[in-house]
Amino acid sequence: MVALVIELLKKHEGFRDRVYRCTAGKKTIGYGYNLDANPLDLASEKISDFEHHGITESAASLLLRCCVDHIEFTLEQKIACWPKLNEVRQAVLIDMAFNLGVEGLMRFNNTFACLNREEYHGASLHMLESNWSRQVKGRAVELATLMSTGKHP
Repeated sequence: MVALVIELLKKHEGFRDRVYRCTAGKKTIGYGYNLDANPLDLASEKISDFEHHGITESAASLLLRCCVDHIEFTLEQKIACWPKLNEVRQAVLIDMAFNLGVEGLMRFNNTFACLNREEYHGASLHMLESNWSRQVKGRAVELATLMSTGKHP
């Protein structure tokens, strides 16, 4: 599953070796690592180093992997139906949490209601009806399709 999530996130986030502002105006680097939120609690010296010198693709890949592991661990604790979801559906939720933050993902109440009932098509429809979907467009369509089918092409 981790390989699938990494593949999806690299595609959705793209790589930038220098700090940039994401669409939400947050300082970001590598494969979409939000320096302002700093979910892995990187030392201020490390963030300063990224801001001044950038990041290599291999370092960004390692940072992405650490984020994915952290998000997966957190979602396992927060989502009751997690064990019932196959790896593709888990990958979808990790991708969304990376983009929205775990707390942002947890606001998808209707999606989770469907997931708890194993109504995956319904969950995907609720994903597509969200403000998030209107913001990320193609990413949301791809993730909703993966949620609905449970299969990665």
